[in-house]
Amino acid sequence: MPLTTRKLQNQNTRPLEDSARASRANAFLISAVDRLFSSFWFAVFVGILVNLLAYVVCGIRLGGDSATYLEQVDAISKHQPLSLGMPGYIGFISVLTFFDTILGSYRWLIFFQSLLSSVVLAALYFELLESLGSTARKQKATALVLLLMNPEIAYWNMYVLTDSLYATYLAALFWLGLRWVRTNRAVWLGSLVLASILMSFHRPTAVIVPVIVASFISARFLWNERQLQRSWIKAFGVLIVGLSISIGHYVTSVNQSVETYVAPAGRLRDGVYIGGHNPTRLRMPVFHLSFKRDNGILPVLAEMGEHPISCAKVILLRIFYGAIHIRPFWSFKHNIVSGFFFVFLWIFAVVAFARRHKDLVGLWLGAVLILSHLGIIALTFADYDGRFFFYVLPEMIFFAALGFIEYSSNRFRRALF
Repeated sequence: MPLTTRKLQNQNTRPLEDSARASRANAFLISAVDRLFSSFWFAVFVGILVNLLAYVVCGIRLGGDSATYLEQVDAISKHQPLSLGMPGYIGFISVLTFFDTILGSYRWLIFFQSLLSSVVLAALYFELLESLGSTARKQKATALVLLLMNPEIAYWNMYVLTDSLYATYLAALFWLGLRWVRTNRAVWLGSLVLASILMSFHRPTAVIVPVIVASFISARFLWNERQLQRSWIKAFGVLIVGLSISIGHYVTSVNQSVETYVAPAGRLRDGVYIGGHNPTRLRMPVFHLSFKRDNGILPVLAEMGEHPISCAKVILLRIFYGAIHIRPFWSFKHNIVSGFFFVFLWIFAVVAFARRHKDLVGLWLGAVLILSHLGIIALTFADYDGRFFFYVLPEMIFFAALGFIEYSSNRFRRALF
């Protein structure tokens, strides 16, 4: 074969070889990305990186109650009794005491909170992928960003407060509920019950958790696929009763254990809808009812009966500011960003629940956890920094990611329209 012809053949085949090499490299890269998105430890690693960035930016932060918790750790080390109201936080104080006494510093709590939060959110991420079935890389990336790269969660992990662990515990509880419903195995049911009991010692708000879990388990056993509509009504009724009992129990018990708190009835008379150092109030009419003590739900209901419109305004303002996560004293830009994100969460959370509440029954537990904490806000106040609704932010993100990813799929759009 002439030399000129051989050169021409080599020149003709080289582009094909280059194209084949590029295709193999592209296939290898796609496969590597798929393996990363399908790796539990990669998801945990992403969460740890986000928390590490929060630590670099924020450092370890002490809130208003941090000094009180650390004083209880010191009291335990000196075999002294806890301060008034602190037994309601014995779960968190025990964890703080372990790190301060055994490991030598309470600062290890921040590492523990960040690691545990990353692991639990990674577990929820994989539960979300399982709920979605087969997912494309873009959908996996969306779920990963929403669940594990949320700066609000990482920010609260930097605080020596009860809030971060409480939010993580609730997310873990939701995951256990999803696993039990999906697998129907006794080990997950037992873990769910045990976790709810242990959680109730973490902080006063957690007294609602065992009641919610008990109502969810009862509703689950009432669920019957053959009689879907009738069992749906029964299950919904049980959950509403459980939700009402849990909120009423919290409103009654928390103020009996901490006498320095202003009871919900007192806050309602004062028109407080955003609480904190400088409460934001609504001007209220004069109340003529009087009670020996303001504790419990009955004084609140009595005040609502005396001035229903004024009380309804206060409650609706609490729900609005708690659910949308904006504040009148934050900057306009901050409120726009935060408000847009939470409106996005609520819209697609409703889409997810409406779409999947029948085949993904574990969503009921998440829904009741969200509504119960919103109910507590309605009967107390929306905290000035938004932490009271932060507790159920992982559940909200799970719902919203499920709804958004399903809505963005062509199959769901065709079914919807």
